[in-house]
Amino acid sequence: MRVALHLLVLGGLAVLGIWGHETGWQFQIQSTQPQQPNVTRYAETSRLKVHWVPRDVLAAKYCATHALYLCPCPGQEKSSHDLHTDAQGQPAPAHPDPFQTNAHGADADPPAWVGAILELESPGQLEGRTISTEIVTAQPFREVVHGYGRLSFFPADEAELRTPLFGTVWQRRKNPYEWVNAGEVIALIDSPELVRLKGEYLQAWIEHKTAKQKAESLAQAPVSHQEKQLAAAELTEANLRLRAAAETLIGYGLPRPDPLPDTEDWTQVREGLCSLGLEDCWRELGDSPPASLLPLRAPFSGILVEFPVTVGQVVEQNALVCRLVNPARLLLVLSLPGEDAVRVRPGQRAVVHTEGSQKPEEGSVVWIEPVDNPDKAKVSVHLEVKNQQKILKAGAWGEAEILVGEASQVLCVPKEALHRDGAAWCVFVVDHSSGEPPGGKRFQARMVRVGKSWGDRWPIVAGLLPGERVVVQGSDVLWNELRHMLTSRSQQDGEGRERLATGETD
Repeated sequence: MRVALHLLVLGGLAVLGIWGHETGWQFQIQSTQPQQPNVTRYAETSRLKVHWVPRDVLAAKYCATHALYLCPCPGQEKSSHDLHTDAQGQPAPAHPDPFQTNAHGADADPPAWVGAILELESPGQLEGRTISTEIVTAQPFREVVHGYGRLSFFPADEAELRTPLFGTVWQRRKNPYEWVNAGEVIALIDSPELVRLKGEYLQAWIEHKTAKQKAESLAQAPVSHQEKQLAAAELTEANLRLRAAAETLIGYGLPRPDPLPDTEDWTQVREGLCSLGLEDCWRELGDSPPASLLPLRAPFSGILVEFPVTVGQVVEQNALVCRLVNPARLLLVLSLPGEDAVRVRPGQRAVVHTEGSQKPEEGSVVWIEPVDNPDKAKVSVHLEVKNQQKILKAGAWGEAEILVGEASQVLCVPKEALHRDGAAWCVFVVDHSSGEPPGGKRFQARMVRVGKSWGDRWPIVAGLLPGERVVVQGSDVLWNELRHMLTSRSQQDGEGRERLATGETD
């Protein structure tokens, strides 16, 4: 009897083992929860159940304003206007953007996951992962574009001063790394060539003076008309030579010696030529400075960063005397992706962080590379960075945040709460249709429209309301489970699809 009982038990265990091996040890438990209106049970496992809103209900609840299914909006798209304006409040430039063209028409089939309601067997837990939620609230939003580049001087703020004539360095009036105001004399070059040029001007002045006197005397004299015309032509020729000599001096950095001195004494003209261009420092040069001194002046205010010549050194024509830069502003060149560059416009504000600097500096967009192809991978963008404190250094690397849009109140969700499916975006919203308390175990897969991201948060243009709860931590687990179920059911035949569309349960 005992042996028979043992054999019976062993046989039962063998049958149970075979059944468990075939079924994967999963027990189907009949749910006693009442059926919710307009919600059907799609599938269930030992970990979660999935219910579906029927397709006819989805079609009836299509929002044409936002091109969304099951849109909870009261009829007005709030905060979306602010998202499509730039930092100056002007309409943002239109551009092809897959992140903002995720709308579906009413005639198009919605994504397969729209209308899914996931129900956990254990509230707040799935596969050992904690399911945490966050309340959606309206908050200030700033939309920025990030870029990284190297600081340099503006071409207009960097100058190499070179001597236009052969000569000798007669005096250095400034020192390296000294601040120089615009127009100040930096160095004096003693050039014999300058004496010759001044002599040519003096000779042209004397010839002009003589031709003028002759023309004036003949104008009242009883001479032929031909002689008067000849005197007038000589005066015109002398005037042209005088102006050409003056332009030559101007070309070498000296001021114009005009207006022409109205004097009979050519020695006064000679004295004026000796101090030409040195009027502000002539008295500081001694009793009788040479007439061959050519001043090199600062074209703008800045710092002398290089001064390679010394007093008494012979310099050739076009030799480098010093290098001047203006550090009050710097140029930051960014290489932005094409999809980011299309949102950048001249004049937009920026914040620049540099290596070794604790305080960010302000900047603005001054130039954007013209691009014929909107799909170009990289676009060059130039920023003007203020450097009033002279803290930033040329050659340093900097990171810029260009403000391309801002709004006072925008609904935002963490990045991990969003899931992308082609051009559509999904979030899991806590579902209270069954009377579950906050933090319950039912979550609806909601289709939303999003704006451009800002760091780890994304703005919601449509699809959510303030006060709703979205799943943050563990949202990826819900998404993977839902996609896995959709994949496993994708092989169902037409009859099964029809039953699903009409809301019938399995």
